[in-house]
Amino acid sequence: MTPALLAALKPHLTLWSTADADPAFADALVLVALRAAGAPPVAASSTEARVIAITATASLPDAPRVSRRAVVRFGFSPDGRGWRVLAWDDGEPDAR
Repeated sequence: MTPALLAALKPHLTLWSTADADPAFADALVLVALRAAGAPPVAASSTEARVIAITATASLPDAPRVSRRAVVRFGFSPDGRGWRVLAWDDGEPDAR
């Protein structure tokens, strides 16, 4: 896989899912691909864990903009919290 192909696919990929795409949250391109493959998406059960990506961005007028991204699974967690961080990206300040 080339870096250009990965960059094109990355916004449409999900790594932490055990169910088909939920139409309420799925990327439009993913829904088109599922329909073209003959597999209409089915909403995930309300009892299943949810995995979401959270992006926070902070900026000041004369400072670099900084973003942080976390992928969090809500539902069962072995330590009993009900949520678990699957991935964390400290990011880099954006160049201005």
